[in-house]
Amino acid sequence: MRKGVATAMQVTVTGKDLLAAMNAVMAAIEPHTSIPILKSVRLTVHPDKLTVTGTDLDTELTADVDVLSAEGKLDICIPAELLRAAVRYAGVSPVVIRLDEVEHKREVFNSALGTSIDEAYTNIECTVDVAGGDQVFVISDTFPASDWPTLAVDATFMAYESFTNGQLPEILERVAVAISNEETRYYLNGIYWEPGAFTATDGHRLVSHPYASFMETPKGSNAPICAIIPTRSIKVLLSQAKGDVRTSVCTPPGKGPLLKFEFGDTRLVTKTIDGTFPDYRRVIPPAEPTDTKVSFSAAILRQALLSAVTFYKINRSRNGIAIRNDDGRAVLTTKAEKPDNQMQGGAFTARTFADWPKDSTMTHIGLNMRYLLDFVPKGGNLVLQMKDSGAPARVMVEGQDDVTRLVMPMRV
Repeated sequence: MRKGVATAMQVTVTGKDLLAAMNAVMAAIEPHTSIPILKSVRLTVHPDKLTVTGTDLDTELTADVDVLSAEGKLDICIPAELLRAAVRYAGVSPVVIRLDEVEHKREVFNSALGTSIDEAYTNIECTVDVAGGDQVFVISDTFPASDWPTLAVDATFMAYESFTNGQLPEILERVAVAISNEETRYYLNGIYWEPGAFTATDGHRLVSHPYASFMETPKGSNAPICAIIPTRSIKVLLSQAKGDVRTSVCTPPGKGPLLKFEFGDTRLVTKTIDGTFPDYRRVIPPAEPTDTKVSFSAAILRQALLSAVTFYKINRSRNGIAIRNDDGRAVLTTKAEKPDNQMQGGAFTARTFADWPKDSTMTHIGLNMRYLLDFVPKGGNLVLQMKDSGAPARVMVEGQDDVTRLVMPMRV
């Protein structure tokens, strides 16, 4: 039971701003964790802003909210889903978050006396008041800020690269299609960042994207680094990073580097994957004049691959497709054979109207149709450059000549 209430501190913000911050930091919270503090967000009031932080011990997301008014020094951890539910429909209404030190009494058994006695204790409760009392939520399951597992305690981050006008998410989106999800080769579960390039590979396809920073990097910045950005952090950047993105690096002694990405009012701090990215340059075949180059309309090739994927998904067949020279034209063909029942199966053929070079000695190449489809845009043109049927095929998209895309060959 409650005995008394002492108001300690409170902050007032706009509901929609707090909800936007909650939605942003929820990307760093693992919903299935068994650790209660990791299901919470940390609220910290500064002179002119409220910071909302979420973490899963590998990534940490912080978003800033403008403060309308504040009293006292508020710093508390509150269950994330409860707080988000409290402000979900607040809109532009003011939201007051108040912390109260509440005195309670409970019965405990005293073994020495052989009877129950009343024991007093205090607890910090959080009251969320929406629109001046129209809706009031009281959250009892709070944690002190001292319990919060800060990802980078006393870390000193130094400025690194800066990207402008959505450049970084655009690069990451092109590279992310080749990220592996294979747990045994964990070092492929992300994007490799080295000076001047982002690269990903799953062993079957590879994308390497160079970049040139458009924003001047501040003086005193870190030395060039090589690090693997985890897939989860990549997803956060793809969904939230807009406009300009500033990065900084911290390298704790004996540990892998920590990366910080700042965009708008949000900051992402992430650990990097502790592993060695393979020497991907060894599998990139050098471009030579004798290579076979076939120029496709991206729309036509994409439609053919979509049809092939749909047909063979129904047939539960393999994903291989052959690109063949059929009397000077590139044709896509494949078969679905069922050895246990010769009456089942089928075949697929698609004409692409792409010219096959007359002086080429190649007759065909086998590729994974799904992997190739990931590289084909909805419009424009692309060139498939092939050395021979046993070497990786290079996919060169119009307007992106500096991006290396490879698909490994397969038997079809």
